[in-house]
Amino acid sequence: MVVKRAGAVLQQAQLPHLDQILMDQILIFGHAQVTTQLIQSCLERNIPIAYLSHMGYCAGPSSTGRCRPTSSL
Repeated sequence: MVVKRAGAVLQQAQLPHLDQILMDQILIFGHAQVTTQLIQSCLERNIPIAYLSHMGYCAGPSSTGRCRPTSSL
């Protein structure tokens, strides 16, 4: 995971392997964006992503539940 602002790298962190529990959650403050790849990696590892306002109010969590295939109509 790479944190950038205006193209400059501010922080880097490696997501844990599936058999390690090193990261409890990811908090996104303000008008930040995350990539689809990061969201998928977090879902695979059951790492929730919480979206917060710039003041810290919770806008909502991501779901870490497994998707079930839908039946075709």
